[in-house]
Amino acid sequence: GIEDIKCLREGSVPFYEVKQSFSMPLVMFVCTANICRSPIAEKLFRKMVENSGLPLSVDSSGLIEGGHMISLSSMQLLMEAGIPEAQEHVSKQITPQMVAGSWLVLTMEERQRDYLRERNPESMHKILTLNEITGFEGDVEDPYGSDIDNYRKTYMIIQERLIILHGMILKKEIKL
Repeated sequence: GIEDIKCLREGSVPFYEVKQSFSMPLVMFVCTANICRSPIAEKLFRKMVENSGLPLSVDSSGLIEGGHMISLSSMQLLMEAGIPEAQEHVSKQITPQMVAGSWLVLTMEERQRDYLRERNPESMHKILTLNEITGFEGDVEDPYGSDIDNYRKTYMIIQERLIILHGMILKKEIKL
């Protein structure tokens, strides 16, 4: 399988991109710290994709330095949804290689989208907010530091958008 591909010497094309292009198209969800919103999107969307058999990889990352565990409220909501691997989430920072190796890069906020577009102009076309790709305005607000009820609202918004996104890909409204 794809795990068997080894990198002998990294050339001008980063290994992340090479490996990714041999596997399935990657949907990358991005928020600020990769501890609240983007892990929810990643874990929920992965479950949807696996259940429907869509040939997609799913990942998440943040704009700031990684190495942190998922927020407890995000973890609790994912555990309630039957996604125990939420506990193993460790945040990571997005790199230009990760942007290049993704089929879609979906941010939670317009400023995150604009930041990534500015730094990766050749990938502008595939960097969108989760809201805009699914026909909504504005941002998916950060629940960090708020109570579980607010997290639950954010979770429901993300889930609603992902159901729409999944349907669009299934109906080939977004081409793989």
